[in-house]
Amino acid sequence: MAAFAKANRLNLSGVVAVDGKALRGAFARGSRHEPLHLVNVFAVEARMSLAQQKAPGRNETKGALEVLALLSLEGCLVTADALHCHRAMAKTVLDRGGD
Repeated sequence: MAAFAKANRLNLSGVVAVDGKALRGAFARGSRHEPLHLVNVFAVEARMSLAQQKAPGRNETKGALEVLALLSLEGCLVTADALHCHRAMAKTVLDRGGD
């Protein structure tokens, strides 16, 4: 993503939004009561999704921690909803260089 952003003169610093979504109508075969849950990390200024991952076991928090561990967040302010207000999320963001 960094090489793509550089080639297209996109700024990947600034606000990075983390959000989870349940995809309506997307079901695994045999489990029609549990839709697919994804965690998306979005660079606001670049208007580009940096990463997207399936939330393991419909656990948005665990999915967000896994996907943030893959990213460099230097110079980024990470936002998320109240579900992510816990020490593990704060530690992951700070360890990756974000605020």
